[in-house]
Amino acid sequence: MPFTDTPDPIIANLTDLGREMFARATMGELKFIAYGFDVGRGGYSESNPVKITPVLNNSTELEDSIFPEDGSKKPVELIEKFHPTTLIANCRLAREDVESGLGEIGLWAKVTERSNTADPVVPAVDDLFLLALGHFPIIVKTQRSVVLFRILVQF
Repeated sequence: MPFTDTPDPIIANLTDLGREMFARATMGELKFIAYGFDVGRGGYSESNPVKITPVLNNSTELEDSIFPEDGSKKPVELIEKFHPTTLIANCRLAREDVESGLGEIGLWAKVTERSNTADPVVPAVDDLFLLALGHFPIIVKTQRSVVLFRILVQF
């Protein structure tokens, strides 16, 4: 890896399911909340960790989720909502949370209401779905560091 490589920008996309759920929410078919996040070791090139790998919009999970370790989701610290189709999720990793090289983050949403219970595409009430997925150049998180992610989601 050349030391002069310029790091790629952070890329975050709505997943295909996230885009569909936003559209259905706009039409009044369901309601959901930004519920939590997880982070992982995917998202960057192993041979050149300042370069990201493509974000696949059909993803339903992270490539290599490592935190939270039990498969749960860490709560989003703060949600800023500017418009019915735009939100910013502030996700914080505390010092004790994880120690690893990170390159991906997933923003998960929880269905709170749905009008058509027979629709197989819409997750059931209280189910989680991957709303947005972000890839970024490697961040080395140690036990002495705190990391704050601000994820802008716009439909």
